[in-house]
Order: sequence, then C-alpha cells, then structure tokens
Amino acid sequence: MNEAKPVSETPNVTPASALSPVPKQVSGSSIDDRLRNVSILPRHLREPEPAPKVEVLNPGLDEGDLKLTLNVTIQGRTIPIMNCHFSTTTCGGLDAKNRGLVFQSIERLTDDALQVAAIKLNRAVPLPEPSPDEKQQGDASMIDSRGMDEAPPPGNHFLNGAPRH
Repeated sequence: MNEAKPVSETPNVTPASALSPVPKQVSGSSIDDRLRNVSILPRHLREPEPAPKVEVLNPGLDEGDLKLTLNVTIQGRTIPIMNCHFSTTTCGGLDAKNRGLVFQSIERLTDDALQVAAIKLNRAVPLPEPSPDEKQQGDASMIDSRGMDEAPPPGNHFLNGAPRH
C-alpha cells in the first residue's frame, strides 16, 4: 500500500503558490503591494488608506490666511449695553515670519473693541455729575492740571478709564 518511489521521480505535491490565488509578485514591489493581495488579511488591511479629507472651515480665505474675530457682550441685570462683533483677516498669518502681523491685528481688534465699549457704556450709563462738596473740595483726581497747549499723556487718561476718541 505504501509504495516507495524511486528517487529520480518527483513527488506529486502541489506547491504552496498554486494553492493561493495570489499572483506571483515581481521583485522590487513594495510590501504594501505584496500584502494587499494576501487573502488571509482583512479587507481594511489590504486596501490602501484613503487620503484624509481636509474640511474647509472658511472658503473665503486664501491658503495661509487667518481670520480673527472678537465678540464683546456687555449687559447689566436689566439693560443690554453692547453686543458687537469685530473681525479682520491677516493675510499670510499662518507663516511664522508673519506672526508679528497676527499679534498687531489682535491688538487693533482689542483697541477697537475697547473704544466702542467705552462709548456704548458711557452712553448707556452716563457718569453722575460731581456733588457740590466734590466740586468745592476739588478732588485732586478730578482735576486736569495740564495747560491748554500741552499734549495729553499717552495711554488711558480719562477719569472713568475710557480711551479718548
């Protein structure tokens, strides 16, 4: 039953490559190409990964631009005083060499917001007139000792902290 075959005869064994439907790969192909056709791997490992989709947040911007927005809301318990939206675009703001421009744009936005907030707050809630005692005693913080020809000091010089404009 078990017959010995002469050494000169080739055994009747099917090669492993004939069992697999995988075509022979040409040498020099990448590992990904060779693994893609291995049927024992799950499909998601055989298929190439698609390139990630980049979601465009603002189609109005050019590549490398930054849009800066600032919303300011001021409200009292019963009175709305301010709800303003400030916006600007910094062209080339994503480039590291333009980082200073981005910070200058932010500074301009905050300066604009501060000016508008001061105007709206002073309109909605005016400063009270000084009392007769305050006028008579001459509170030093209420007196501007500069002459008419002198320039105002730099920065914030209003009594209520509002910028001048």
